[in-house]
Amino acid sequence: SAVLRQVIELCQRVLIGSVAIDAQEHAPGPVAPQPGHALGRWLRHPPAERGDSQQNGILGGTENVVGIASLGKAVEEYDYSSISSAGRNYVYHYISKHIPDSFLVGAPVAGENRLPCNLCMCFRGVEGESLMSLLDVNGIRVSTGSACNNVDLEPSHALSSIGMKEPDIHSCIRMSFCGRETPVELNYICEKLRYCVDTLRKLNAGQKSSRKEETFSS
Repeated sequence: SAVLRQVIELCQRVLIGSVAIDAQEHAPGPVAPQPGHALGRWLRHPPAERGDSQQNGILGGTENVVGIASLGKAVEEYDYSSISSAGRNYVYHYISKHIPDSFLVGAPVAGENRLPCNLCMCFRGVEGESLMSLLDVNGIRVSTGSACNNVDLEPSHALSSIGMKEPDIHSCIRMSFCGRETPVELNYICEKLRYCVDTLRKLNAGQKSSRKEETFSS
């Protein structure tokens, strides 16, 4: 798209020398020569140092030029008049009424200390990763933790610091809303969320029952 092209061109201008960056990597890795460069083929430069899980093995502090430029462009073109908590609140109230043994993580939705687009919920008896995958199959994208730490399966230190127990931390998902969801889309999210949670809880209950039977038979 035209916007993506502008972002890539901006990133190319700020990078040192005549080397461009692969927009999919965001960090040292596959790079390509600028037009007119003496090298007419792709090059691969291994990173000088390795980082930890927070940056997928890339040294922390590596400037994510593409991400920075993309965020700036997104902020510049975002329609702030569309920010509303109505869709988020609709889904939250549906969960509270129809999905038992679940609870809100963080500040109340009715207060001023929560972003209008954010909803973080814990569904006990369900692995967050499994729920995320099942929702993805149904066309709904959620996350289970910090984007910069998405390869680390250790419990979130932020959720641990507010007193959450480890099993509950692993049962959390985060949802973000653009504020322009239609009633049809919101109802679809609610129905699929309830279906996915119920499905996973039944599967977990069946596995526990099978393990008990194996224990007794042995």
